[in-house]
Amino acid sequence: MELPPGTRRLSRPREIEAVASPLRIEVLEHLRHAGTASVADLARLSGRRPTVLHYHVNLLHRAGLLRLAGRRPSGKRSEALFALAAERFAVVGRSESPGSVRSAVRTLGATLRLAQREAAAAMLSGRGGGAGRRRALHARRLRAPLSSEARARVNRLLDELEAVFRDEVKRWARARSGPAAALPEEGEVLALTFVLAPAGRGAAASSGIPRRRKARREIP
Repeated sequence: MELPPGTRRLSRPREIEAVASPLRIEVLEHLRHAGTASVADLARLSGRRPTVLHYHVNLLHRAGLLRLAGRRPSGKRSEALFALAAERFAVVGRSESPGSVRSAVRTLGATLRLAQREAAAAMLSGRGGGAGRRRALHARRLRAPLSSEARARVNRLLDELEAVFRDEVKRWARARSGPAAALPEEGEVLALTFVLAPAGRGAAASSGIPRRRKARREIP
C-alpha cells in the first residue's frame, strides 16, 4: 500500500502501542497544529493537567513518534519542546499478517473512541451549533452498494476533504507567532473521522473480532 508523502508507517510494537490511545492521538493532533509545544502548552490546548500528559508525551517520545525540538526558559528552569517525528503516521493492516491487522484494529478503535468523546462533549456543552453548511456537528452512517465508478468518486471526495484539513493546518502554521501561540479557540477546531469499509452480509461475523458476550442468568 502506497502512503502519502511525509507519512511514516508504524510497525514496531512500541510504536503501535503508542497510538492505541485516544489521548495520545489527541496529543499528536495538537502537535501537528502547533508545530512545537511543551507539555504545559499541550495541557493548555487539551484542557488536561500537565501531570497527566507527562507520561503520555514521554511514551510517544520513547516510541520515536516525537522528537525534542529544543528547550525554552520556564521560571527558574527550562522546559522541553516537542515536535512530530513525521508529518503523519499510519498503521496498515495486511491480510497476510494477522498481527498487523490486530494492531490496525486497535488504532482504529482508539480513533473512534476519540471521535465519540469529542461528539459527546460538543453535544453536552452545546458547542455543536450551526445549520446547513455552517454546522459544526454532523454524524451520519451511509450504506449502499457502490459501483467501481461510485467507489472511485467517494475516495476522490475523501482525498479532497483531507486536503482541506491539511491546507488549514498549514495556514495556521504560517500565522503562528510562537509555539502553540496562534491556534484558534477550541470551539473553532473541527475534527472529521471517517471509516470506509465493506459492510456486506456476514462482514461483522467474519471479522475475527470476538463478539461481546451477553450476560446470562441461570434460573435454579
